[in-house]
Order: sequence, then structure tokens, then C-alpha cells
Amino acid sequence: MILSVSFKLAKSNILYRKERTILTMFSIAFSIFISFILLSLVQGFLNTVEKSMKNKNIEMVITTKDIPVEIGPIIINPSINSIPMELYNTLMLYQNNYTLTPAFKSIINIDNKLIPLIALDFEKIKYFYPSIEPPLFQKDIVLIGKKLSSIIKTNTITIQGKNFSVYTINKDLNGYEDYSIFIDFRNYLQISKRTSIDQIWINNVINKDELSKMVSNYNYLTLIEYSKVNYIQQTVIASIKILQVIMIIASISIALIASTNTILITTFERIPEFTIVLAIGAPRAVVFVSLLLEGLVLSVISSIVGIIIGIITITLINNSLSTALNISIPLLANTFTVVKQILLISTFIGIISSILPAYIASNINIQENIRM
Repeated sequence: MILSVSFKLAKSNILYRKERTILTMFSIAFSIFISFILLSLVQGFLNTVEKSMKNKNIEMVITTKDIPVEIGPIIINPSINSIPMELYNTLMLYQNNYTLTPAFKSIINIDNKLIPLIALDFEKIKYFYPSIEPPLFQKDIVLIGKKLSSIIKTNTITIQGKNFSVYTINKDLNGYEDYSIFIDFRNYLQISKRTSIDQIWINNVINKDELSKMVSNYNYLTLIEYSKVNYIQQTVIASIKILQVIMIIASISIALIASTNTILITTFERIPEFTIVLAIGAPRAVVFVSLLLEGLVLSVISSIVGIIIGIITITLINNSLSTALNISIPLLANTFTVVKQILLISTFIGIISSILPAYIASNINIQENIRM
């Protein structure tokens, strides 16, 4: 009964004060729209980096002493040094003690698209990417991520003047690898004319000390646990998540000010109305709940409008950036996670912005206001 009466009061006020309602909804929708875009950008980064860290199976990495940070499809490493091929050849003599692959990452242009290129040993790739089941080894093939296959619809591609047959990875890799091309490192060395290696990934290590001893002959290289590399990545991701929290707080603050201000003004304007409602015997809870519902309805409807506009904008931005920057990976994430965050924010805004006006209205002095 209380909820029904409260809803009718809230509905009548929203419809009666159209101009103020529209202004409030615009303020909330705009702040939600901006937050949706910013959160989508952050979530896009997390989708391409954080998830890709989890789909790899790596125990140890040989790299330069400046531990690299993977902030996307490229390994960012401040060192100009790289791993000499002679070390890899030496390690291969003892491969019964471990499983290893050279690892390269770069960006290539195919059909006017900048696409991540990952070079590994195809004979060992399943040990490092368990989701990837390459076909029987052939000389000139590449594997492409499932999502990239919807962009590059061809059976052959040309990389640096050399033709390769294309095989699609049928399983989702859940990171930027879904938009990447995998190539055997032997082919990569041939087309890139590289004589050194970016990293060496290692699994199934039996004798770590012997491995460490071989690497120690090169004073600019280090053998580290992959978990340490991940720790640096997680630090970067944690910083990004802090930025995400700041965005949420800013969004809440702007929308709260707009919503609370409007509801407070309408509350003071409606004091005579609330006085009559209470004077005829309505419970104070009716007034309190009606204002809570009013704030909640305004906030949720405004947020839905902001989300719809945001989804359309994100689609346009991704398409525009894809054309302008020629990239295959979407920079903004259009995900349920972002929508859920925004809806939670809007619910919070609706309730919090209405508590003070609801408290004021439900605690008015009936006798004093009747005299006025």
C-alpha cells in the first residue's frame, strides 16, 4: 500500500514538473555518458592486457635485465639489447631439461590494418598457449585469432613479400591474441632479417640452476620467474583500476549534485502538498519512499539513455579509430561489465541523492506548515 501510493506521488511530480525533470535527466545522462566512455576505454585496456596474461602458460623468461612491460600487443623494453641466437642454440642442446620457444612481438600492416604479429616455435606453441592446437607443422603457414578472422577473410596473406596459408584458431583466447597473427619464428627471422631474439619463454624446467648458469654468461640478460613479470604488469593494471575508481567517483559526484539539487528544490516547493498528505493521515513513510522512488526513477532512466548514447558512440569511435589508425584491436570495450558498473552507479545516485530531501519532507511539522 505504502509503495503504491509513494509511486503515484513520485510519478505525478515527475510528469507535472517536466522542465525540471528533463534538466535533471540531461545532467545525469551526460555525466553517465562521459563515465561510460571513460570506463569503456579503461575496460578495453584491461581486456587486451589482463586477460592475455592469464591465457599464457609460462614458467620462466629469459630477457634483458630491464624487465619488459607488456601493455598490449607490443613488449615495451627500455633496453636496446636482445638475446643472441647463440644462446638459444646452446639452450637447444639441453632441451630435455625444459621446453622453450623464442618469442617476438611486432606490428605489421595487412590490408591497411595494423595487426599484432607474434612469432613463436610452432612445434612448441601448445605448451605456452594451451588453447592453440596448430595443424601439423607446415613450412609456410600462419595462425590468426578467432576475432581477427572476421576482419581478414582470406585463405592466404602476404607478409614482407612472402605468401602464407591462413589457419584460424577456433577457440577464444580472451586477449589481444584474438586479434593477432601467429607465425613460426623461423619464418619470422627470415622475413624480418633478425639475428637476435626478444625473449625466450620456458616451461617444464627440471634443472633451474643449470639454466641460470648458462644465462649468467651474458651480463645484460636475466632469467626470471614469469610471475615477477606478471607482478609488474599487475602494478600497471592496478594503477589503471585506480584511475577507473577516480572516474566513478567523479561521475557520482557530478550526477549527485545535479540530482540532489533538483530534488531538494522540488521538495521545498512541494512542502504544502506533503503537509496535506500527512494531515489526512498518510504515514510519513509514504512521503519518504515517494522521494526515494522519484530519485531512483530519474537516475535509472537517465542512465539508460546515457548508456544507449554511449554504446552508439563507442561503436562509432571504434569504427573511426579502426579507419583512422588502421588498427585491428578495438580500443574501447563495449561490455556488460561497463553497463553493470554504470547501472550500479545510477542506482546509488538515485538513492543517495534522495535521502536528504526525503528526510526533510517526511519530518515536516504539520501544524506549523498549515498555519503558514
